[in-house]
Amino acid sequence: MIIFELKKIWRSRILWIFLIILFILNVYQINALSNLAKGNSETFNMAREQIYSKVCGKWSNEKTEFIVTNYENAAKIVSSGAYSTEPDQEGTYTGYIFGDFSLFSEFYDEMNYMYNYSETMKATLDNARENVTFFKEKGNKYLAKQNEQIVSLYQNRSIDAYYKTNGAYSLISYDFSSLFILLLCIFCFSSIFSREYETQMYPLLKLTTNGGLKLASSKVLAALISSLIISLIFYVADFLCFYVFFDINCLSNPIYSIMDFKNTPFSCSIGQYLLIMLTYRLIGIITISFIYLLCSCIFSDEILSFCACIAVTAMLVFKGGDFNPVMLFTIRDLHKKYTVCNVFKNPIMSHIILLAIMIIVSVLLCIIVIALSQRRYRENHSLKKLLNNWKERLIL
Repeated sequence: MIIFELKKIWRSRILWIFLIILFILNVYQINALSNLAKGNSETFNMAREQIYSKVCGKWSNEKTEFIVTNYENAAKIVSSGAYSTEPDQEGTYTGYIFGDFSLFSEFYDEMNYMYNYSETMKATLDNARENVTFFKEKGNKYLAKQNEQIVSLYQNRSIDAYYKTNGAYSLISYDFSSLFILLLCIFCFSSIFSREYETQMYPLLKLTTNGGLKLASSKVLAALISSLIISLIFYVADFLCFYVFFDINCLSNPIYSIMDFKNTPFSCSIGQYLLIMLTYRLIGIITISFIYLLCSCIFSDEILSFCACIAVTAMLVFKGGDFNPVMLFTIRDLHKKYTVCNVFKNPIMSHIILLAIMIIVSVLLCIIVIALSQRRYRENHSLKKLLNNWKERLIL
């Protein structure tokens, strides 16, 4: 039954055309972002690659001295104002001294952040340790636990190598593919139940050997598998395109080597974090897919079901709010900093609570969808009668 339901979903030519078009648009968008990120002349980009090849990898005195010396020399010349604006100047990487200053400033800031990260975090840890002692003396067990958790999460951190993280951060921040996935899920799932209600086939199918609960479960599982297939097609393509277009080679570096993740509670590598983020996004896709199935169960007309799915998506995307499944697509915002909720006087990470709630919501939606689909379709349903009257008037 599951294979049969999967075939019903994937045999649509329009689905394949729609998928290919969105896939091409997604690749084009990533390529456009890559070109925008480069943004400078070919000479400037070649100079960046030349310098990067010299300093990337494990720290060494030679690498740091190379960047610091060139940065300070260029900064002195620029600050004095005694420099030429003519192109192709000798002794420069970019062809002019101000370009060198801009380029070495970029490397200096990034390397300075990574090299001194461990020392920077010591102040946070010292403050947290003092808070543990203070709140224990005051009898505030919750805040004492919270600061103990901070010490546990942020201690023993260091960045042992320098790699550019711009491409990885662009991948983490990329959301267009999630929108494309939702559009495809709407197209696939909005009519799973409503089409058979509209054609009055569902009451007959329920009377067959494989009808009833088995039929409904097969439809739900087929939708679940299809949502995962669509998601993985786009998310894997995202990774491969960013890896190629942005030349990502920092996957082994810790996630906090990205400046925006300075205060993240995660200590995993960037590559591991991408898998964590993928898990959150897949849960979000599954939750919203079940909402689409619920719309298909409620509405006995394909067009109404499709419009309801579009309306729900727009509301989730634009209205926002707490405990919104769309938040799982932008979970990076919660992962960038330490945020907790007081759960029975225990500090629990906000992103864990959000994930747990979405899993519970998904299970409940699955149960509701199967339960609703078990109801025999009624010809005298008020909404169906309204639609029939509307169609008859149009014919007349």
